[in-house]
Parts: sequence; structure tokens; C-alpha cells
Amino acid sequence: MAQQLIMFDTNIWVKEHLFRSSVGAAILYGLRAKRYRLFVPDTLRDEVTARVGDAAARAADRAKSHLAALRAITGSSPDVRLPQPADISRSISQRWSELELLTEPFAVTEKLMRRALRRVIDHRAPGGDKEQFRDALLWEVALECAQRSDLHLVSEDKDFGAGGKLLPELADEATSAKARLTFHGRTDTVLQLLVPTRPISVDAVKQAVLSALGWRLGNLCTGTEDE
Repeated sequence: MAQQLIMFDTNIWVKEHLFRSSVGAAILYGLRAKRYRLFVPDTLRDEVTARVGDAAARAADRAKSHLAALRAITGSSPDVRLPQPADISRSISQRWSELELLTEPFAVTEKLMRRALRRVIDHRAPGGDKEQFRDALLWEVALECAQRSDLHLVSEDKDFGAGGKLLPELADEATSAKARLTFHGRTDTVLQLLVPTRPISVDAVKQAVLSALGWRLGNLCTGTEDE
């Protein structure tokens, strides 16, 4: 069986706080249960590290501002130590270490970077006239990987597609490259893949309710109902 990989774009890594959020925890649970792995090219890891670090620093600045407001209102200063840049950097590094057993690293080659640059110069999707090198490189890496593994690409960026479907131009490229690539435009479709919901039997629920009511009514009739 081919290796099953999932690649989330940077925005999702940032939104789910390196998968420390409730949605992120569910995704990691599903990855372990299904034995899928997170596909993490080195360029993606570098960008995620920088973006998450920036988000944490901005959150610390907002907290500092709120503490100043509280100090002004109450006349006292809460004893709170906010994380410093070194703390944030150390925490992010630790998180990558925690995820190591679930990740499949990939070294992006100069050849792939040149392909991405050519894509940008030619105004081809993803990005088109926006000339986004990051998305172009992500797509080139995805195509390369999906020729040797089953890859699920997860991005809410409309430059890749919408409604769970790739842009026609990208879909044609994937077909021509014989890439085993599945696109997800939302994280909830990945959750359904990794942690499928179990169908509920209405008849079974009815039977359980009737059984519970019958037991309770029986106890009431015999006077054995707990007070």
C-alpha cells in the first residue's frame, strides 16, 4: 500500500496553532489512528515557524496592552510573565520535536524552485497574475510528492481551488503527471477522512430509550424507584 501523506498549507498550520487547537488535536488523533503522516517540506516548515512566531509575538503584545489597561483601571498590576521571543522560539522548536514521529520531511530541490519561478513568470496557477512564489512552490512540491505517494493537499486558498475541487488547470496538470493527489478546500473534509463519524441507528436509539423508560416505570409501579 502506498504511503498516505497529508500536506496542510501554512495558513492552516498557523490557524490551528501548530495543531494544538481542538481541531488540530482531532487531526493528530486521526493521523495516528489511520497511520497517515504530515508531509512537511523544509520550506514549509521554515515559513510556518516564522509565521507562528510572528503570531505569538503579536498575541503577547496584545496581552501586554490589556494588562496595562487593567493596571490603569484597578490600580494594581497582575503578576503575569508574558513569553519572550526566546520562549516562543523554544516552544515552536519543541512542538516540531513532538510532531517528529508523525511527519514526513522533504528537502526542496533547486530544480523544484526553478519550476516554481517559471510558473510565476508565466502567470500560471496557482496565483496567476498575483505572482505568488510560495503557492507555486507548494504546488510543484505537491506534484512531485504525489507521483510516489498518495497525497492529500489541504488549503483554503482559492488560488488552488474551491468546493473541494482543484482549478481545472491544476487538475489537468495532476492528471498529466499521473499524480495521486486529492485536494481538500476545508479542514473538515480531512477530519471526515481521518475520523469518520459513525452512523446512528434511529431504531437502536428508540429501543434504548424505551428500555430505559420501561425500567423506570417498572420501578415506579413496584415502589422501588430511588428517591
